Amino acid sequence: MTNQLVTVFEDLIGFGDSDKPPSFCYRMREQASVLKKVMEHLGVERFHVIAHSMGGIVGIELAEMMPQRIRSLINLEGNLTIEDCTISKQVAEMSEEYFAQEGFENLRNSIAEESKKAGNESLRDYLKSLAKATPQSLHKSAISTVRESSRGDLFTRFDKLPFYKCYIYGEKNKGVFPVEKMLKQKGIPLFYVSKSGHSMRKENPKEFDELVLKIITSLDA
Repeated sequence: MTNQLVTVFEDLIGFGDSDKPPSFCYRMREQASVLKKVMEHLGVERFHVIAHSMGGIVGIELAEMMPQRIRSLINLEGNLTIEDCTISKQVAEMSEEYFAQEGFENLRNSIAEESKKAGNESLRDYLKSLAKATPQSLHKSAISTVRESSRGDLFTRFDKLPFYKCYIYGEKNKGVFPVEKMLKQKGIPLFYVSKSGHSMRKENPKEFDELVLKIITSLDA
């Protein structure tokens, strides 16, 4: 039986080096459907999913589509409640037309300015990801992210997944979001990557990689 590690984030449709078709709806469920087709095409029997930020919703959707094949869902500050929406909420409040004409560029400039002032590595990382997105892909994804986060059922769906799941924060965000307390109350394994914020994979890659490897190795033993 083949074990694969699947990282879900930058290369979703519309982001990173993936195609950015204007006809794609950019809903989180459709992103998961694309990933499901990829896994089936490759013939992957069992795999781990690592889902970051808005990709956390995609991870939950994919997990519900393929519960028998997924070994674990490792959630990296993924959206579970509306409070987890930060930049996505700002984007979703703008019309698609305005965002394409002015909002996208204004957002990039604002984040660039803030990252310089604060020396925030997470913001710099986000700025790099924006350079490989389009106004349409980001706006439609933000709309879907906010809509799904507002429904109020993401946390319950994550909690009910029939396999190992855990949640990882960058240590700088410890105590910031209310879902952290909910995770503790449910006994869902919770980890922190030191000296990092939302972009823990980039800010402290050594500790992050060691943590994820430890989790996966313990499950595959």
